[in-house]
Amino acid sequence: MKRPSARRPREAKEGRTVKVETRCTPSERDAIRARAASVEMRLSDYLRAAALHSEIRSKADKHAVRALAGFTGELGRLGGAVETLAIGASR
Repeated sequence: MKRPSARRPREAKEGRTVKVETRCTPSERDAIRARAASVEMRLSDYLRAAALHSEIRSKADKHAVRALAGFTGELGRLGGAVETLAIGASR
């Protein structure tokens, strides 16, 4: 008869079986390899860590900044108009 174990049952480990490919220039590849080597990581481990744990800014942020820059100009023009009206009303 088998004795009951006090250990927790092991969770099934998901194997890394899926490839994700990307294109880059030879100089980009060399730079990525150098960065991976500088932190003593294999290229695949480095890329996985960078992709999963880095904060990436979306292009939407750039669009929002441009839109806000346009509003800043409009606010300046409106401020000038209010100032002109205030000066005219005080006379």
